[in-house]
Amino acid sequence: MKRLQSIDVLRGIACLAVLFYHISRPNDSDHFWLNTALFFPFRLGNYGVPLFLLISGFCIHRGAARYLVAGQHSSINWSAFWRRRFWRLYPPYLAMIGLSLMVLVWFSKNPTPYDFASLSCDLVTHLLLIHNLFVNYAFGLGNGAFWTLGLEEQLYALYALYLLLRKRLPPARVLLIAACVSLVWRLLAPLILSRRIGNPPLEFGLWGSWPFGSWGLWVAGALAADAYAGAVKLPTWCYRRRVIWLCLAAGTLVSSSVRSGLIHSNWAQTTLPVIAISAVNHLVRLCDPTFFVIGFFVLINIWTRREAEGDFGFPGSGLLARLGVISYSLYLTHMPALRMLGALLPLPQNITGTLIRHLIYAPLCLLIALAFFLTIERHFLRPLQRREPHPAPREQVSVT
Repeated sequence: MKRLQSIDVLRGIACLAVLFYHISRPNDSDHFWLNTALFFPFRLGNYGVPLFLLISGFCIHRGAARYLVAGQHSSINWSAFWRRRFWRLYPPYLAMIGLSLMVLVWFSKNPTPYDFASLSCDLVTHLLLIHNLFVNYAFGLGNGAFWTLGLEEQLYALYALYLLLRKRLPPARVLLIAACVSLVWRLLAPLILSRRIGNPPLEFGLWGSWPFGSWGLWVAGALAADAYAGAVKLPTWCYRRRVIWLCLAAGTLVSSSVRSGLIHSNWAQTTLPVIAISAVNHLVRLCDPTFFVIGFFVLINIWTRREAEGDFGFPGSGLLARLGVISYSLYLTHMPALRMLGALLPLPQNITGTLIRHLIYAPLCLLIALAFFLTIERHFLRPLQRREPHPAPREQVSVT
């Protein structure tokens, strides 16, 4: 399938957002208003992860969506699907595990005091891509960004369930089911599932990093792929720019209330009952990513439609698209790179030092990611060639 520049641009935006989010910031108590004005936009960079998941749902389902246009409910060659996913993602990931451990040992001021059993469990859970399910290892091996890779693989597994529902129900109803699963999971999992399996280090937790909590937004990406292929028709609001601006404004307001501690401020505690504060806190945290996800969903619809009509592009879009091509390398390398740069080029934790960090560390992280892409990742971009004794049946959908 043809590579979409609009999707690469979104990848570039998402990886830049995550990169700037992970560059350390000054203490909130230092020149609070100036600090907020300068660095609050970077604090929204964690929403790059939901954008990545939306893009993932779009790209994984895009191939199958073309067949649904003609009403063909064909089966997927799952063996070929997982073989392509493994070849595309796992070797660079494996290489980065080794590099991350090297950086952790050489450049950390206080290296993690692993014992053999703990290190073995950490490594095994990462190799099996289930580390995000365990509180001890979700952010382990010296590279906290790895947690989303386990999440992605588990969402790929849920794709089979999505297709099963998609064949029997309208797409909007499937999205509603997935959204309800995510909502119920985020509400109830921390309350009823918090239990240990034996003794640590195997302790379940971090329920937001489990795939069920993100299934709704991943399915929203698949729905956008259906709309792009013409398999479904979305309401007109899904293509309105004003919806994007409204969602960004609402999401920023909710996010700022969470991050500034407004809900737990003295005003709230003296004005509202404790149970009301607790209820508002849970509601706001549940809604925190929702507005941004809706805005990203509409943005994907608008940009992919414009590209299909031959009318996509804006100043800097070509550069962002090229950055999107190496976004996987940037995502894999940026946290160890920041740790290494922090040790080699230490800067004070004040506003001036933070500004210099953004100006110096970010370009260097991009160069490191480009080097990783050229030396490792690019060799796995082409599909793994395999000699087939007979052509694959036409009714099998090739999903990329």
